[in-house]
Amino acid sequence: MSPPSTRPLVASHAPRPLLERMLRGELALLTPDRGSHRFTGRLPGRSAELTIRDWAAVRHSVLSGDIGLAEAYRAGQIDCRDIKGRYDHVVSIEMLEAAGERGWPTGFGVLRKWMKPGGSARGQGVTIADEHFTRYRRGIGFIPQYLFPGGMLPSPTVLANEIATAGLSLVNRFAFGHDYAETLRRWAQAFEDALPSVHVRGFDEAFVPLWRFYPACCEAGFSSGRTDVW
Repeated sequence: MSPPSTRPLVASHAPRPLLERMLRGELALLTPDRGSHRFTGRLPGRSAELTIRDWAAVRHSVLSGDIGLAEAYRAGQIDCRDIKGRYDHVVSIEMLEAAGERGWPTGFGVLRKWMKPGGSARGQGVTIADEHFTRYRRGIGFIPQYLFPGGMLPSPTVLANEIATAGLSLVNRFAFGHDYAETLRRWAQAFEDALPSVHVRGFDEAFVPLWRFYPACCEAGFSSGRTDVW
């Protein structure tokens, strides 16, 4: 691993293949002076707990531009509501929008239950602009129809209201939708470059246009500002 001034930290020395780590629901957080903090959840794991004893190292990592690596999410039989205990800090990585409108009160309620007095939580999710939310909520979009049934994007105002209703305070937010649009563009190009292997792996012809359209429509949303990621 390189120092912060050289380049971001990456998990290039992890011993297991990326796919295996993803299937195990592993969460890895890299810090510049403490190495890798790692916790692997139960199999299959929707929820995993990560205990970090040196938050100063994490703060230094974030402020200096280094990255944490979160990988990944696999739906399973473990429900976050079953996790016991109270914590100083809670980190929720992906995907607020997959919980759907009915799941938001439960999700934020669980976060509040987990947090000790004076504790903090970090989360990530995709939002849709306030001016588009009402029409979007009434319709049936491509992503909830074909990829994440039951999912819904909150708007920033709706999200803030849900947080307040749960008895929490929204202290800060960091949006990077335009940067994520570039990530999606690169993913789409990587898919095209790997197209021959897609067929070899057993995906049919119907999968190809579906997976071309998915990053394209997401890229358009983030580029235009219609959607954002926090």
